[in-house]
Amino acid sequence: MEQALTNIEQQTGASWSQELAGSLDEAVQGAVSSLCRADATGVVLFVSAAEKAACLANRNQKICAAAIQDVNHLRTVVSQMSPNLVCINPDQKSFIELRNLMKAFVSAGTPHPEV
Repeated sequence: MEQALTNIEQQTGASWSQELAGSLDEAVQGAVSSLCRADATGVVLFVSAAEKAACLANRNQKICAAAIQDVNHLRTVVSQMSPNLVCINPDQKSFIELRNLMKAFVSAGTPHPEV
């Protein structure tokens, strides 16, 4: 995964950081905190309970989170709501699918959620 992030950084000019959380709540809190402190303009959260993670994150008015299924779904969601947090269940997805989701999110540009 680290090599994939490096490749995406080189191809898009975006920078990435990785954090491992011990629980769903901790992962969501970390993502929300990063966005609220402006440490990040967008966050990709890999979690098995993607829908719950998006719901929890959306309790903060500065967050526009969505659970994403695939690249086509991501493109639709980006055009409709410009999320700054995408939650993806990595189960049953190949490395290539996950990489393509990350690239598509970066390619969508800086999100501008309505606050």
